Amino acid sequence: MLEPTEKEIYNELLWELEKDNYRYKPVDIQTFIEDDYYLGQIYGKGHIYPFWMKFLKKVYPSPFVSPYEEIILSCAIGAGKSSVTSISIAYEIYKLLCLKNANEYYRLLETDSIVFMLFAATQGTAQDYRDWE
Repeated sequence: MLEPTEKEIYNELLWELEKDNYRYKPVDIQTFIEDDYYLGQIYGKGHIYPFWMKFLKKVYPSPFVSPYEEIILSCAIGAGKSSVTSISIAYEIYKLLCLKNANEYYRLLETDSIVFMLFAATQGTAQDYRDWE
């Protein structure tokens, strides 16, 4: 039997500390991307650049903590910024849905909203949500 890695021990400890706040134990970022139950049918194994997978693992070393509050991606067109951003936001929403009560967890009022914002470089690359109907 393989000994657990330091990262696995760390994640299990965090789970033990946090489990009363969760309905479901959230999976790690790699599982979220590759497993067909989550994004695997879209990205699957090998459909995301190795650089970005390594980057996301650094941003999300655990489903319970991230060392970053804000990330700015600036690189060439077609490098994968939009895909990584989409994956990241989907993962954040997924982790919120795993919580029993997100507002209580983040010490918000029940009437407060949790909002995700995306920014576009130009007006041409942005679209008004009212156009979606």
